[in-house]
Formats: sequence, C-alpha cells, structure tokens
Amino acid sequence: MGSRRHFTLDELDRIKHFYLDELLTTDDISTYFDVSRVTIRTLLIKMGIPLRRTWAKKTKICPECHRELPRSAFYYKDHVCKKCRPSYQRKTGSAMKYKYGITRKQYDAILKAQDYKCAICEKEITDQEPHIDHDHFTGIVRGLLCGKCNIALGLFNDNPDLLNKAVQYLTK
Repeated sequence: MGSRRHFTLDELDRIKHFYLDELLTTDDISTYFDVSRVTIRTLLIKMGIPLRRTWAKKTKICPECHRELPRSAFYYKDHVCKKCRPSYQRKTGSAMKYKYGITRKQYDAILKAQDYKCAICEKEITDQEPHIDHDHFTGIVRGLLCGKCNIALGLFNDNPDLLNKAVQYLTK
C-alpha cells in the first residue's frame, strides 16, 4: 500500500476554489495535485461540497481566458485551453522547468545576476523575454541572451573553434 497524501489547509482551500469557483473537474484537480480522482472526490464529500455530474458536461471553463469552451479546445487532462497554453506556460514557467530544468525563480535570479542584460553583448533586454542559452550536450543553462546573440551562437552550432576563427577573421 502507498502512503496517504496529507493536504495543508491552503491546499484544501485551493481544491475548494478550483472546484467551486473555477469549475474544474475532479479529474483536472487530481492531475494538478498528482493524486487520484477518488482522493479529490472523497475530500470534497468530507468538506460537505456536493459533487457535479461532470461526465455529462460537454464544455469546460478555461481559468485563463474565463471562456466556456468545448472539451476539444483543451488538451487531454489539461485545465487551460489550447489557445492560452503558451502564455500560461510562460507565466508559470512550467515549460521552462520541463525543457531547461530551471524554475521561474531561478530564471529571475539569473536575469538579476546579469543585471537584466544579455550575457554576451550586455545590451539591456527589453524587447521580449531573454532566450535561455544552454549546452546542448549536457543541458546545463549557461545564461540568458538577447535574440540576436542567441541566433548567432546557433548559427555557429555552439562551436568555440568556429567562433574563434570568426574572431580571428574580424581582427585581421
């Protein structure tokens, strides 16, 4: 038998909020907290909250755009609609954690340590979110770059020898 999951009061309030205010299904909430749907349903019953018949519902409400959309507008077991997914991932940093292994907090710390400037050209990055530069072999994040510097490194295939040859060529 697995160990039982204990929820904090804050988590219980969040479950109640998700279910009553954002109208998420028990399936969506169970995915969010990484527990079974039965666990969430049991908690709601113990809190005295009547359960909805979600299997009959053909629509879902996106918590980002607050629109009621058909279930086909959502990825399987996702609570945010397909249209809002990219902005939600940028806001929460979930894609960053998955792709680069860093959290939004770590990203912000790197950006602050670089004084909100590109790690190569040292220009202030204002136009958009800085690009995360990482070693393609080890996956280790090296720093944050502006779009131009990121493209330049990519065109040189992150090869230091090619970059040195380019520097020698420019300094002739």
